[in-house]
Amino acid sequence: MASDNLTSEANSIGVLVSISKLLPAQDGSKLILAVNNYVNAVVDKEWPVISTNGYESRQIAFPEFEALSTVVNNIDIEPNQRGSIEGRMDGAVDSIRHSRLMRQSLAYENNSLKKWPAIPVCSFLLLLCVGLIHLKSQKAMKITLAVAGLCIVTSMVFVYIAMSPYQGWNPVEPYKLRDSLALIDPSLMSK
Repeated sequence: MASDNLTSEANSIGVLVSISKLLPAQDGSKLILAVNNYVNAVVDKEWPVISTNGYESRQIAFPEFEALSTVVNNIDIEPNQRGSIEGRMDGAVDSIRHSRLMRQSLAYENNSLKKWPAIPVCSFLLLLCVGLIHLKSQKAMKITLAVAGLCIVTSMVFVYIAMSPYQGWNPVEPYKLRDSLALIDPSLMSK
């Protein structure tokens, strides 16, 4: 889900870059600059915060997103602006906003074991059942309880590692977002 969300955001960035080529030079340059600033803020500032579970700084790239949204809104209200371009730009910004909300939700809303009460309850019940089944054989009970306890601890470690798709052993990385900037003509960045 997190990877699909990132792909959607990168696609919206690509749409804005493509649209910038259809705009008058000054508007296109403003849009490119705003897109570049936003992507760099997400990749360089927001992503490291997400990967370290820095909830307090979760909106660190929000000013750049607001600046991008403002640039798009200003281009939208210019006279003689084609409705199709206006709609595509607004749709891209809305998609980026949605992707930002999804990223925040995936990164911070599921990262507490308090939200997973079934794990400790089922673990306790498993240990109780194993203990009762092997009540007559102390040696079998000790071995089974030790193996069950090890399985429970291992399961909880894996659940904890996989709580946020932006952390752990195989985190989602912002490469697609950075790659969407490859569509930008370098000559536009110097203006």
